[in-house]
Formats: sequence, C-alpha cells, structure tokens
Amino acid sequence: RVILPITDPYVVHHGALGSFATIYLDPAQSICSVESLVHKLQEHPGIHTVLTKADAAAAFSLPADRIGDLVVVSDVHKVLGLSPEAHDLTQLKEPLRSHG
Repeated sequence: RVILPITDPYVVHHGALGSFATIYLDPAQSICSVESLVHKLQEHPGIHTVLTKADAAAAFSLPADRIGDLVVVSDVHKVLGLSPEAHDLTQLKEPLRSHG
C-alpha cells in the first residue's frame, strides 16, 4: 500500500502532487527482499532516494510507527502521484509547485 500524504483536496497550488511517499509492504506477497526493492526503486528515473523505515526515521526524524516499510522521495524535477486521472491540473490558478 502506497500513501502519498500530500493528496488533499486543496489543489490550488500543488495539484495534490508531492515529493514524498511511504510504502507498506505485505510480507506474504513479497517476491523480493526489501533491499532488492530499494535498489529497484532507486533506479527509477525521477527518484532521489529510497529509504527503509529505520533509515527514514533516522534521516528525517520521523516516528517509525507512523511510516511504512519504505520511504520514497522524488528528485527536484519530479512529483509523485496516483495517476494522471487523479490529478486534475486544470484547476490550478497559479504555477504548479510541490511541497517537497
């Protein structure tokens, strides 16, 4: 399960797009190790960093019990979202910006 904390209804500036995602893994459905998944995600264009829960909690001073198994942060020129259909950018009255 992927959680994008910036996805809120106030889209006037950010279009419900942000640079942070937290991912909850289901060990019963895992087909690879967490470390392998971290490396695969880090190779994806637009991803700045991927951290395990422990590393993200330490790096960003986050409470480990409130984040997923992985944290993904996009690079400066990319944002994270659900799908193009979920982000109606026609509502923007100002230039798109991201809280990241």
